[in-house]
Amino acid sequence: RFAAEHEVDHADLIKIDVEGAEPEVLEGMRALAARSRNLSVIVEFKPSLLARRGYPPARLLERLASMGLTVSAIGARGGLTPPPRAPTALEALGTCNLLATRAAGGGRP
Repeated sequence: RFAAEHEVDHADLIKIDVEGAEPEVLEGMRALAARSRNLSVIVEFKPSLLARRGYPPARLLERLASMGLTVSAIGARGGLTPPPRAPTALEALGTCNLLATRAAGGGRP
């Protein structure tokens, strides 16, 4: 809604830290993401908060992928690794930051 109200036509970087409300934020930014060719999203990922709200943590990764983004976990030293896919491994991961990116010039217009 903010992007539409303020005539934001694209974004290159979005940081999300909303304590378990990530699904709602991702849904609200779907149109902006579709218009953003070089989008990167950093998401503070807390599987326990998502699970407490009845939202399977793995579904957040699926939602990011459905937006044309490739997801990596940002390690404590800044390295990137693929996040685990198994639900128990995701919950064991604990709080971390995810980097979801679209290749420069690629993806959706």
